[in-house]
Amino acid sequence: MSAVERLPPAIWREICHAAVEINDPEPLPYQYQTHLGKSTMAALSATCKSLYDAVGDVIWHTIPDIAVLFYCLPDSMYRKDRFVSRTGHSWAPNQKVYMFTFVRDDLSEADLVKLLDRAKHIKAIVRVHRYFCTPGPGTLFVAAPSAYVTLAKVLLGSRILCPSLEVLDYSRSEFTQFDIFRAFHVLFGPNLKHFNLESVEKQPGFDQISPSPSPSPLDPESGIDDEGDFCAMLHNLGERAKHSLETFRMNIRPSSALIGSTTVDVLCHFSNLVSLKVAPWSSKRIYVATPTLFAHCAQLPFLAELHLQFEDVPSSHDWRLQVSSQIPPGTTGFPRLVEFTAAVGTLALFTQLFSFIGSPALEILSIRSDGNIPRDELHPFFAALAILPAQERLRTFDLRASGDVVGTPSSSSCLKHPAPIDVDTLEPLLYFSDMQQLIIDLRCPFDLDDAFFEKMAKRWPNLTCMTVSGGFDGRFDPCHDDQPEGRGPTDTEGQSPHGGETLGDSALVAPCKGVAAWRMRPRATLLALFYFARHCPRMVTLQLEIDANLALIHPSLVLESIVRQGPNLWGMLCLGHSPIEDPYAVAVFLSGIFSALTTIDTSWPNQRHAYYPRHEELQVEDVMGEVVPGGEWWQKSHVYGKLWKIAHREFGVFARVRREERQRRQ
Repeated sequence: MSAVERLPPAIWREICHAAVEINDPEPLPYQYQTHLGKSTMAALSATCKSLYDAVGDVIWHTIPDIAVLFYCLPDSMYRKDRFVSRTGHSWAPNQKVYMFTFVRDDLSEADLVKLLDRAKHIKAIVRVHRYFCTPGPGTLFVAAPSAYVTLAKVLLGSRILCPSLEVLDYSRSEFTQFDIFRAFHVLFGPNLKHFNLESVEKQPGFDQISPSPSPSPLDPESGIDDEGDFCAMLHNLGERAKHSLETFRMNIRPSSALIGSTTVDVLCHFSNLVSLKVAPWSSKRIYVATPTLFAHCAQLPFLAELHLQFEDVPSSHDWRLQVSSQIPPGTTGFPRLVEFTAAVGTLALFTQLFSFIGSPALEILSIRSDGNIPRDELHPFFAALAILPAQERLRTFDLRASGDVVGTPSSSSCLKHPAPIDVDTLEPLLYFSDMQQLIIDLRCPFDLDDAFFEKMAKRWPNLTCMTVSGGFDGRFDPCHDDQPEGRGPTDTEGQSPHGGETLGDSALVAPCKGVAAWRMRPRATLLALFYFARHCPRMVTLQLEIDANLALIHPSLVLESIVRQGPNLWGMLCLGHSPIEDPYAVAVFLSGIFSALTTIDTSWPNQRHAYYPRHEELQVEDVMGEVVPGGEWWQKSHVYGKLWKIAHREFGVFARVRREERQRRQ
């Protein structure tokens, strides 16, 4: 026996993998990067019997689709239909698709010996992979739905086409009908670890080129042919991979309530999940988690990523009792959870569920709401954050709502304007010591001062991104006679946080429907930006609203901001509806503390352009000589927008001067 023959098969597999793959940490998309091509490796296997199995494991380790297995068969046994997209994609215009199907559906196992032998080597089916031997990025190979049905008949339903398969990452594109999942279970084996299934909703349509007619015509309007078959496929996955599956990700469109409920039930079968993501950003909440599923996930010992959808639960509904009844006493929920993302309607549910998150390693907490949030839910929600054990590990907190923050109904049966989000509401966030990204995007004004922003800046020196935004885009209805909750008509408004004379125009009143009618002048000033520039050198993006009036800042701080060395990592400053008085003075101040700032953005111009057509009849000439819609709100919006544009323009000039001065001093 020669030395080559004495080497173990495992050694040959490592040699073949090293000969093919290039370990590039950032490979270019669709770039075929290898030391040796797969055709060369196939020829090499013919020279030595010891290399045959090892080369087979390398060549067939990862494929884009089982369609490539058809090349193991004689040409007379399969049919290849070619389609070209009518619309194409931005990354692949005029995309070519080759759909493979069997000529006969009465095949036996003896006819597919070579195909089944190659399928035993497959460990990953991934649609996009840099080692695919495809003619180009505009060409895809897919197996027709009938091909899966034929293979299921040959395997008699109990055998598995790819017994070694570990990764299944399949995306149903617009050229494949939904019934492809009817016999998809032929791919599920006991070694399956990663399951990622996606399906598109719209089909732009494809033209068949050859041959004609098509054995399975593509219907651009086709939807779900049989929900029962898809649900049966999910149950097969739950039975065959309940102990091996580690990653489950699914986003099916079009979908239905039956598919959603079946998915939620099947997820309770898996006992070793590490990552679970079910349509986290879908606009339709179909895969709604139940207390049973949440309790099951809480007991998974290795779960690190969790993306779920939750139903609208009123504050009177006690989820805590239903979940706790299914968790053994003394069990720590989610012991290793690192990332938690949820789509909810309101925040009342999460106020109850925070008590079950016992992971000290939680780093990312992201919550998206698609409904109106009652203002009285915010304070209990942020107070519940304080009980999380991950006070030293949480780095990203992301809370966004597409609906409005609403107050309590007033006597006129309409929703009263909610009280602004104040310091007492957000103060529990300071319990977390290593915050790096903080995003709070709620359609409600914020009443925060410089002192609170200074606490944030000192508490989080590693902060890179912070957004504290009211998210106004003009969908609030005006109530000129109403006052926000917690602020009566006799309260003092518009005063400087340091005392003294009023700032004037404390409330910017919109004269028409569709515009925020009760916006108060921010209490925070340019001093807040100064604190973040001093204490957060890694900051890249900052979004908040301030009163850009230098008269509110002590002259010594203004001088310090001009002569100090500014950080170099600042990129974007978003100031929303921040009022401004002197753009040149503001530009000088900002150029001193943000030497590398690239963008200064506000919301004034956007809101002004969005509502101009509604008020063409109310036009006046502003102080700058331009005609704008009449009314106090429109005049202020126009003036502030122009002043901030001047500040942005002059900032570039002053920043260049500051950089030159600092270079000369060095």
